[in-house]
Amino acid sequence: MRRVVGIFLLIFLAGSLSAGKLDKAFEALQVYNYFKAKALFEKSYKKDTAGAGYGLSIVFLRQDNPFHEPDSAYKYVLTAEKSFARLDEKKKAKLFALGVDSMEIREQKEKVSLLFFEKSKRANNSVALNTFIKDHPWFKDMDEAIAFRNRVAYREATNENTWQSLQAFFTDYPEAKQAATARHKYDRLYYEYKTQSKKISAFKSFIKDYPMNPYVGEAQDEIYARSTTKESAKVYHNFIVQNPNNKNVKEAWKRVYMLSVTQNDPAQISAFLTNYPDYPNKNEILLNVELLNEDFLPFRNGNLWGYINDKGVEKIKAKFDWVEPFSEGLAMVGKGDFTGFINKSGKTIVPITYDDAGNFINGFAWVQKGDFLGLVNNHGQLVLPARYDNVGEMQNGLIRVQREGKYGYFNNDIQLKIAFRFDRAKPFEKGYAVVTEKGKQGLINQNGNYVLQPQFEWISFLNDSLLKLKIEGNYGLLNIKLDTLLPCEYQFIGELSEGKIMVAANDEYGFVNELGETVIDLKFTFSQMATSDNEFSNGYKGVRNSKGLFGLIDSTGDKIYPIMFEQVGAFNPDGLTAVMRYGKWGYANSNVKLKINYKYQFAGDFEFGLAKVKIKDKYGLINSDGKFVVPNEYDEMDDFAQNVLRVKKDGFIGLLNRNNELVLSAKYEQIEEITENLILLQLNQKQAYYNLTDNAFVFVEAGFNLQPPIEETVTEE
Repeated sequence: MRRVVGIFLLIFLAGSLSAGKLDKAFEALQVYNYFKAKALFEKSYKKDTAGAGYGLSIVFLRQDNPFHEPDSAYKYVLTAEKSFARLDEKKKAKLFALGVDSMEIREQKEKVSLLFFEKSKRANNSVALNTFIKDHPWFKDMDEAIAFRNRVAYREATNENTWQSLQAFFTDYPEAKQAATARHKYDRLYYEYKTQSKKISAFKSFIKDYPMNPYVGEAQDEIYARSTTKESAKVYHNFIVQNPNNKNVKEAWKRVYMLSVTQNDPAQISAFLTNYPDYPNKNEILLNVELLNEDFLPFRNGNLWGYINDKGVEKIKAKFDWVEPFSEGLAMVGKGDFTGFINKSGKTIVPITYDDAGNFINGFAWVQKGDFLGLVNNHGQLVLPARYDNVGEMQNGLIRVQREGKYGYFNNDIQLKIAFRFDRAKPFEKGYAVVTEKGKQGLINQNGNYVLQPQFEWISFLNDSLLKLKIEGNYGLLNIKLDTLLPCEYQFIGELSEGKIMVAANDEYGFVNELGETVIDLKFTFSQMATSDNEFSNGYKGVRNSKGLFGLIDSTGDKIYPIMFEQVGAFNPDGLTAVMRYGKWGYANSNVKLKINYKYQFAGDFEFGLAKVKIKDKYGLINSDGKFVVPNEYDEMDDFAQNVLRVKKDGFIGLLNRNNELVLSAKYEQIEEITENLILLQLNQKQAYYNLTDNAFVFVEAGFNLQPPIEETVTEE
């Protein structure tokens, strides 16, 4: 209490005033005689309002007397302040002698206000605090009072938690530090209030009526989600048309593209552009089509790999530790121990973070993390997390997947279509799949229901419409409608070949057609050896007897060659057919007359008037007269691109045409066909690409030791 001692000291010294009531009142107040002081102040109040009002305010403020009454203390101090301001200097001087001046009155007023502030704080509600702030504008700690009021009011608003309560708060207290938070909460609650029906129309109205609300974006998301509950390109496109200003239009276009182009197929992309002429990124798509139609070839620069085109132009910089050929517009590449996929723009589509992966087939590829496999689509999305033991290929709209030893199937939308319950499973064909349970095979449809119970040792498709069965050691035949064509009573049923299927019963075999009808009677002796060559070729088929000797029959079952040969090649009715006797090969005509003697270790079929033969462990080409056109000087010989031969001599490989002209000298370690015109050469563990049509190298790796192709005729030794 400032100047308290001074007040009462002045009272003692003011002898000339001591006889007055006001003087005596302050004297009584000094000795805490509140009854006397109050009575004297009240008697002096009318005449000495300023001094008496000040004294009464002190009496009513103090809590050590029965007169404590804050409202009266408040009233009298304001009266004293107002009255004191109207006094002349002489009267103010007399009061000063008693210790009363404007400063003391202001200090008393602050004490009164502090009491009211503490009281309003204890009330702990905004009404009481607002009343205090309104009634005590002079309070020296008004900033503290306002801050406290704001905290209490904000708490009340958030406890009520309605948009109205929060709006009232930031409207009434715009300067409060909680105003921004309140506004944010209000925006949220008001958004929820206006869209509580969860109808698309409500979200659209909200966006239209309150475009500045921060939850407009969420409203757009809700419209997007509720408009695209069905996953189809048409649904997403309808959303785009109906909501052109929605922030999700770009994502919707992405979904339209992903659902329309599932395999990076130029035909699919062209169809997409035709179906959606309003697609905004046509140039990007057209560039993608152009790149898809261009051949990309792996090339090495130093220790890193990239891609060139078939003209030798670098398309993707060499920056990978290894690369694979492109498949469905994507290529597997590696950095360090990890692999991922890039497109032909060089953009990473599948992150290079996987331990292993497979090529894309029908728009999907498996990826491996640790010991488990997952699945990515051709847009780089991980559609199945890496937590499966085995992942197959997407066929007929379903993909088989193994988890914890059991197989199930996911559909194109990567939803589990058939539960994990099979011990083994094969891909779907024509709407059916062969599965195994408890060691027995059965057939399921695309709903996972058995159409053939698991009781068979073996089930396989001969083609899209025929099924071969095995039960208790016997074979049978069904069509795709599961009609029985042949009961499970046969010793053997072979593969479908030129419309015929070999069947055996009672140690004899013949042939049936695709309807199960006999077309060649079961009249040939059946043995296990007969099962190894049970297919027709160009209307003819080799047949064996029990001694293992071969003959030939035609499509009616008539014998063309008697069963007398150790081996018979593909029958040529207009030329020569390779036949073996006495451990050597020769050639006979259609009348079974030997035209070229038995002398070859190997004899191939005649093509373009020439046949590959082996004699003295060397290969060459002979004509129908048995004369060598290409001498027998090669260790290996096989057909290659553009009707040329790949030959190996002294450990090195070259290319030779059928006129005995070298295309490439036999000096390469490896030659592989890349395209119809392009081949890959390897020399000194370095690579080069060579165009067979242009007879020119398109790319040569440093260190390949390039030499021009040799064009010369090799004469027979």
